[in-house]
Amino acid sequence: MEEKLRYIYTGNVENLDELADDLLEAADKYDLGDLKVMCENALSNNLSVDSAAKTLALADLHHAKELKSITMNYIVTNASDVMSTEGWKIVVASNELLNEVCRALSRKC
Repeated sequence: MEEKLRYIYTGNVENLDELADDLLEAADKYDLGDLKVMCENALSNNLSVDSAAKTLALADLHHAKELKSITMNYIVTNASDVMSTEGWKIVVASNELLNEVCRALSRKC
């Protein structure tokens, strides 16, 4: 909450890399477009095998199309590693996201 208020009053965010997932939710909810872009950039720049599945779910939930596309490409490139993470259960629990990943994987072949 503190960082959201800081952004509203100053246009800046401290510790964006650590708070981007929480701030993405607030940016989407309160229609803070510039903050949403900042969060999407931070999340995409910090993608890893361990964070990819959760990031994909966040991007889908908060209508972050560019982040979703970047994350989907990352997952397709690193599929076997990402699918072995704990976060992959989030994707599996969402039939729609799982279908999207499967379609993306099939286009790769």
